[in-house]
Amino acid sequence: MISFIKKHLNKIGSLLALCGVLFLGIKLHTYSANISFNLIPIEKWCLFILLTLAYGILCLLNAISWKYNLKHCHVTIKTLDSVSIYGVSQLAKYLPGNVFQFAGRQALGMANKINAKALVKSTFWELVLLCLGGAILSTLMITILTPFFTPASAIIATIIFIAIYLTLLKHFTSIQLAKAAFINLAFTLISGVSFLLLLKILNFPIGNLQGHEVVGAYILAWLIGLITPGAPAGVGIREVILLYLFKDAISNEDLLLTVLLGRVMTVSGDFIFYVIALICGYIKKSRSINNA
Repeated sequence: MISFIKKHLNKIGSLLALCGVLFLGIKLHTYSANISFNLIPIEKWCLFILLTLAYGILCLLNAISWKYNLKHCHVTIKTLDSVSIYGVSQLAKYLPGNVFQFAGRQALGMANKINAKALVKSTFWELVLLCLGGAILSTLMITILTPFFTPASAIIATIIFIAIYLTLLKHFTSIQLAKAAFINLAFTLISGVSFLLLLKILNFPIGNLQGHEVVGAYILAWLIGLITPGAPAGVGIREVILLYLFKDAISNEDLLLTVLLGRVMTVSGDFIFYVIALICGYIKKSRSINNA
């Protein structure tokens, strides 16, 4: 049985990714059915598509972060390999359980002759970095809960926390893990900024909210969705948290439409990343054949 599993590791990982694609299609269909498309003019749809494409391309940062993560675990791989493995396995996060992306990455990594223990360690460190990074960036929204903090103090405090966080990582772990954490922080921040840009594209008023508060609140909602057991990609959790945090600043109709479009943007961006990963895998395979 063990030899059979080892022999078909690549197929197992690909199957998990395929299941993720199927769930992805279902989610996209569900969200699109609840959106009033006639409320959005064509020029805003064009900007939305551009924002989604940018988000999908920037998902490459996750694969690069994982590459440095593996290097911390004493495994060196090429960027093409990290993108191919990470991007293909990532769609499995839309499967119920919210763990199948890690199982798929483990299978695909082992199929690509990456040490199994190193893959497990990289998964552990990735979860640690995701949680710590999300918690630190969530402090941007502290002024929503405690108005006596000024916007400047919230931003400065966040920058100080980031500096301390990266310094401690470099000192107690390695420069490679600190690099992975920095890239992870950058992508998480970009995710929050993408939601803010979506509000700007739709021209929806945000009341007394500041831009950094919107970004921080989005990251907090993402973090809660991440750590909620059984919630694939935080589906449902993130949306409920955002509706709660913004209920007094953004009208229900505007907020619901933005939240739904935000989910469509991230899901579509993950699919774009998946396509990029497939292309990288094809390039890698072609190079292997040519060098044979």
